Amino acid sequence: MSNFLILSDVGDSLLQALRGGFEADPATNEILPPKKIALQSPHGSMEGQLSVFLYRIIEDAQTKNQPPGYGNGGKVRKAPLALELHYMITPHFKNQGTSHTVLGKVCSILYDAPFLYLSDLRGREDAPREEVRLVLNSVPLDELARVWEALQESYQLSICYIARVAVLDSSDERYLTPVLNKRAEYGEPIPA
Repeated sequence: MSNFLILSDVGDSLLQALRGGFEADPATNEILPPKKIALQSPHGSMEGQLSVFLYRIIEDAQTKNQPPGYGNGGKVRKAPLALELHYMITPHFKNQGTSHTVLGKVCSILYDAPFLYLSDLRGREDAPREEVRLVLNSVPLDELARVWEALQESYQLSICYIARVAVLDSSDERYLTPVLNKRAEYGEPIPA
């Protein structure tokens, strides 16, 4: 069951995947040590960092009309809220070649392992094996420009991914009274 921590869990899992990928490769580990990868806005990032920024959250349209699920003790629970989390990943290096290398490594890591398993996070064995898929998102330049304008920063090379589908279970459970009998009644006959 996913609760309100799902946004934090997905972000932490994404960081864990990126840090593990950079740490495993000695060539990129020298360019970007794993501790320099952070969940933060590109606005506050320093030289030599990789920022992972959650800039948009939307409801997943494909799972919007799911039927309610069953809760505890015969109660009915609202269908879960399925979210798409949009991340912008930005390298902060003066040398463009280094930025290209870092983004290439990010693409490689997330292409080879496109799923985040939230139960692996922090060793929580009691959590269900929920998976979130990471998909490369081709964001139009005007939308990216609006994000950078909102951050009051000049445009920087970045890449966007969508984490889909992060599920937030409802905690609203209600008893649903079953239909025990039905009675069919007809109105008054219409005179001919």
